Amino acid sequence: MAQPKVRLCALAVVLLAMVPASLSAHQIGTKKRIGLGIASGNLINGFSPKYYFRRNLAVQANLGVWGQFDAVGASVDVLYTLPFRPALGSLGRLQFNLGGGAMFYLKNGEANIPAVNLAAELGLHLRGLPIEVIFGWRPQYRFGIQTGDTPVGLGGALRFYL
Repeated sequence: MAQPKVRLCALAVVLLAMVPASLSAHQIGTKKRIGLGIASGNLINGFSPKYYFRRNLAVQANLGVWGQFDAVGASVDVLYTLPFRPALGSLGRLQFNLGGGAMFYLKNGEANIPAVNLAAELGLHLRGLPIEVIFGWRPQYRFGIQTGDTPVGLGGALRFYL
């Protein structure tokens, strides 16, 4: 049986093959506000939707497996986005995202909010494809049994915009 990450990567390749190549990188966050994709490397690995309220304000979530607690987990972040100038020409556009949020998990019917986090991300919006590639850093502060800060929270996401 294929591993979950292998299946998610295969799904990403199939979706990429179905994407029309006429989109400008600048349409992400303006005309194309809804992104659907995958995220990994954070505490929560799985499905990752993102919605732009405005060009410079977005909310994103991660829904999936929280391996540390052997549970289903979710996180929600609110992000302020700052495009870099100048754009990357034919490659696309870089942007910096800064914000924060909370993480929680559900296990045995009980919901827990064990962490709050900051989010600092570097994003690449590819020219000609409705794709966002994110490299992020999420330092967290955990509550409960494992109280304390976790300065390393590296991760990433790949999203396709509708």
